Amino acid sequence: MTATPAIESLVRIASPDFEYDFLLTGSSEPDVAVRIDQVGGGRVSGAMADTEGKWSINVLQSQVAGGKFQFVATAIDSQGTESGQSPAALFQPNIVMINTDDMRYDQVQYMPFVTSLADTATVFRNAFTPTSVAGPSRASLMT
Repeated sequence: MTATPAIESLVRIASPDFEYDFLLTGSSEPDVAVRIDQVGGGRVSGAMADTEGKWSINVLQSQVAGGKFQFVATAIDSQGTESGQSPAALFQPNIVMINTDDMRYDQVQYMPFVTSLADTATVFRNAFTPTSVAGPSRASLMT
C-alpha cells in the first residue's frame, strides 16, 4: 500500500485580481503520482514526486469553498493503488476593507499606503455607493 503524502506548505502566489493561485509543496514516496483535491471543490491538479519523494504543484484559479481554501493530497503508485488522504492544508484569507469617502475614484493614487495594499490585494473596480453623503454611505456597509 502507498503511504499517505504530506502537504508541507501552502502559499498564495501573485495572481491577477479576483484570482487565488497557490503553490503547494510536500513529500511522499519517491516516483508516485500525487493528486490534489480541494475540499468542497473537487480535483484540481496533480504532479509526480521526484526520486527523493518531493513534489510541488501550482493550483491556479481556486475558488473559495466555505470561506476558506482547503486542500488534501493523495498518492497513486504505478499499479494505480491510492493512499489515504493527507491531513488538510488550510488557507483562510484575511479580509480588510478600506472605505474612503469624500473623494473621486481617481484620487486614490495620492494615497501611497492604500495603493501599495492594492498591489497585492483583491480590488473591486466596479462598485457604487447607495448614497453620496458620507455618514449614510458608511452606515450602509453595516446593513
